Amino acid sequence: MSTLLRLLRRLGIVLLVLLLLLGVAELVARIVAPHYSSRHLVESTAADGTPMLVDNPFFAYRFAAPRTATPPLPVIAAEHRQPGSIRVVLLADDAGLGLPDPSFGLARVLEALLQVRAPEAQVEVIPLGLAEGNSHTLRESARDLFRLQPDAVILMYGNNEISGPFGPASPSGRLHTSARLARIWTLLSRSSLHLLYADLRNRFLPRLADRDAWKSAEPLTLRDRFQLDDPRRESVRRSFVANYAATLDLACGAAPVVVPVTMPVNLRDCSPFATAYLADETKAQEVRELFRAAIKAAQTNDLEAAAARYDELLVLNPRHAEGLFRAATVALALGRVADADALFRRAADADALPLRATSHLNQVIRDAAAERGLPLFDADQLFATLSTNGIPGHDLFLDHVHFSFAATYALARGLLETLQGASAFAPLLPAPDAALPPAVELASFLLQNPWGECSVADTLLHQQVSQPFLRQTTHTNTLAYLRGLRDAAQARVDAISLRQTHAIFARRQEARPGDLAFSARAAYYLLRAGDAARAETAARSALSLAPHRYDVRALLCFILSAQGHPFDEVLPILHAPDGHDGYFDVLYATRVASYLLEAEHPEPAQPWLRYALGRDPSNSDASILLSQALYRTDQPAEAVAALRTAIEQTPDNPLLWEELASLYCLTGEWDESNDAIAHAERIAPYRFKRLYKLADALIRLRQYRRAAKPLRQYLSAVPEDPDALVLQSILDEQLPPPPPPTNAPASTPSSKLFWQ
Repeated sequence: MSTLLRLLRRLGIVLLVLLLLLGVAELVARIVAPHYSSRHLVESTAADGTPMLVDNPFFAYRFAAPRTATPPLPVIAAEHRQPGSIRVVLLADDAGLGLPDPSFGLARVLEALLQVRAPEAQVEVIPLGLAEGNSHTLRESARDLFRLQPDAVILMYGNNEISGPFGPASPSGRLHTSARLARIWTLLSRSSLHLLYADLRNRFLPRLADRDAWKSAEPLTLRDRFQLDDPRRESVRRSFVANYAATLDLACGAAPVVVPVTMPVNLRDCSPFATAYLADETKAQEVRELFRAAIKAAQTNDLEAAAARYDELLVLNPRHAEGLFRAATVALALGRVADADALFRRAADADALPLRATSHLNQVIRDAAAERGLPLFDADQLFATLSTNGIPGHDLFLDHVHFSFAATYALARGLLETLQGASAFAPLLPAPDAALPPAVELASFLLQNPWGECSVADTLLHQQVSQPFLRQTTHTNTLAYLRGLRDAAQARVDAISLRQTHAIFARRQEARPGDLAFSARAAYYLLRAGDAARAETAARSALSLAPHRYDVRALLCFILSAQGHPFDEVLPILHAPDGHDGYFDVLYATRVASYLLEAEHPEPAQPWLRYALGRDPSNSDASILLSQALYRTDQPAEAVAALRTAIEQTPDNPLLWEELASLYCLTGEWDESNDAIAHAERIAPYRFKRLYKLADALIRLRQYRRAAKPLRQYLSAVPEDPDALVLQSILDEQLPPPPPPTNAPASTPSSKLFWQ
């Protein structure tokens, strides 16, 4: 017994010493490291001296490296609310926030509808969340709910539990094998030690920082598929249960009305991203044979036979995600709607790369709401009632999770009814029966139609030509759907003259000078319409509303640089008033240069890129853009030198080698180009984009025959890429039809011998 006591005493001493050392290290880190608040919101002051709460751009540093961190959505809220005002907080992930363009997201639409029912009140719907945020990050955001004093809190998330920060598929996912460990890492991210580690790693290990940056832009893939019985799934479920319960407690302590919302997902038009196979090879082979037989039967329109084969397959492997999805499509074609609905949901739940909220997580939300007696808004059920055959698809979704505007409008109306049904909220709406504007009218008011629809569809269209979307069986249909949306919206944009565009955006910005989203969007479109003076005015108006936002400062810098203002006069606008920029000055200097290059202003882009590289010589994005800017100002030798310098810094970045190969191609140095592309292929053989870049360079040189081979190989790996199809259409106009195909076996895309 005495031996055990001595061991326990020694263990206690060791733990105490460790805690003291950690405490000392944390104090040192607070002095040495750049100290940023760990809260989602920070205190600020408006121009008139009013105390404000605004979003903290450095909040994202807790969950991502500084070079890849994306700031939260804008929040500008008075610290002390005006009497009679209405404030609702939307705690949401990407889909709920309305990304990729939250200007037309759920918060904006709900705010507009609430304003109709409370015409005299100041109405705010404040979005809290991060891109790719999940229950770990949103639980941390919820710590600031009590500071906002909201009348209601809406919780709508669940899609990013696997892939988001502290999830098992995140870059550091191997560290988060349990719910408790994930929570510990989340808490540690509040410390100055965490910030010091990130800062030192970025400063002293630039090659690793650059690798993390270019890999973060790579498609999400999992080395190991997630079986339904994978312990990591159970870890995610436990994390979600604990985080959701804690977040609900914080919300209930901050607001009289709390509305949990289930997460609807695309079931009918989104096939699984990956399928987990049986470990028993004999059964796995039998499943493969049944799968091929079922597909063949479906192709010959023998649907009953296909259904029978799928039934046999699912007896052997009831978790075969792709088999479940295909069986659902066959059942739907046969009119067996109830069977199809069940199979589609099982397919989504069995997805080995789960990027959609599962039915299990939705059940957690329902149970948590029932346990606390909260007014649940079952958006999953709502979407079923609004969908063809009761199975959500492209009638409500743009891709796997992002809502169409019609779906967002339906969500906002449903939430409005739920809020009006709450006794603590109903008195805030003096006109409960006021007629709401139809979706089409509201889309026009928010400038979603046609400009926003065009940009969102185009963004998602380009996202679809990367993994994991490429391997979906519904990939071609999704591309066709998005392309149709984009082309129709673009036709409407083109039908509006620049003069009319100018008038529309100028009027809207003048009518709502206090609206940050309108001011920023007006600045961009007024510049495109040729009214640089009003564009600058709109951008300065946006900056006066959100002086803490780097994206708004970058917008004004872009407009001024495009007008020819000297770089030295414009650069100070990018810096934070307190001088603490973190990495955001580098990030947004690079972004300003990117905007300038897109607007055909390569010369003023160069000082921005030199500034970024002066701050971080390992930033390969800035090096690539600088090379492009130099080449476009007739400085090919300097462009090559810029890439060579970058490669000395980070020799294992395939993007640099790809760009160098394209540049050598443009300068006619064929051997050097071939060597560079071969080097890129050795580093990242899965990056077929190098083939597209070469084809593009050759077409710019009018080397159409040479371009045909790499473009053909690229399209064999990435079919339906809209940019590549444009290049193919150019080749079709310039070259005679190809000879009939032979029966030779298809080859794997390779970059060798392009110049033969």
